[in-house]
Amino acid sequence: MNYIVMDLEWNQSKKEEENQDMKYEIIQIGAVKLDSNLEIIDEFSSYIRPQVYLEMDPFLKKILSCDMEDLKKEKCFIEVINEFFNWCGSDYYICTWGELDLYYLQNNMEFYHIKRQKGPVKYYDLQKIYSTDSLYFSLEQKKTSLHTAVNQLQIPEDESFHSAIHDARYTAKVLQKMGKGIFYSAPSIDCYDVPKSKSEEVMVRDYYGCEYIFREFPKKEELLRDREVRRQHCYQCDRQVKRKLKWFLGSYNLYYSVTKCKEHGLILGKIKVKETKDGTYFCRKGFYPIKEEVLEELLLRQENIREKRREKERK
Repeated sequence: MNYIVMDLEWNQSKKEEENQDMKYEIIQIGAVKLDSNLEIIDEFSSYIRPQVYLEMDPFLKKILSCDMEDLKKEKCFIEVINEFFNWCGSDYYICTWGELDLYYLQNNMEFYHIKRQKGPVKYYDLQKIYSTDSLYFSLEQKKTSLHTAVNQLQIPEDESFHSAIHDARYTAKVLQKMGKGIFYSAPSIDCYDVPKSKSEEVMVRDYYGCEYIFREFPKKEELLRDREVRRQHCYQCDRQVKRKLKWFLGSYNLYYSVTKCKEHGLILGKIKVKETKDGTYFCRKGFYPIKEEVLEELLLRQENIREKRREKERK
């Protein structure tokens, strides 16, 4: 089993000029291959000739070492991505720093009608794993930037950041520092393709918590009424739990609840509702261990929401 640490750079257009089928066009891919002992054994790096957005985003101009005229001399996306997957081989895990690279890769592949794995894809989000510094969930957990992680781990900064191959190399070195033990964590789930039926739904579990990816529903209201979506239980022992805080809307399309298991303590429930590219709805539901202060903070949030609602009704 090898590990492919991948990083992408992409170009975009002004909002009014963007292509709705591909808002972010990949123009550089960098990847590092590590063996089962996390030893670096190979690299892949390529720029990609743009075919949709022919002007470079101003921010991208500042960080890339080439311009649009240089990119126009490169291979097209279809050729590069086929070379990339041939290079990956047949037995590997994809690792990224963040959740966007794999999503945009699949979007670009779909745009060019390239055959790809269908359904939710499992991968390792090293940023998510690195940023989770406690077994207890916090509402204010922040994601660590790659630059910060490199600095914290005292990895020499001998290359610039925001180049796909440079960032892939840095991420690979962070992975080496983190060690193989991180793969005992549950993989992340990319949902560019949403489960279409109950049999395709996904569940992953580890000591950080448990996450479910539910199938798509025609309407948001139908999803929120579904008994399995709303079901609360202990993610560790599957026993019944005592409700401490029923489901409530905490922010846009994000719902919270808190229950208590006699054996495993307080458990936070999260439901994040998302609209698909086809106009249907699905959700990610998670259960995580929390401390008492998180329950107190959520009770305060709920009361603030209620008070704002009452003020609005009085007007």
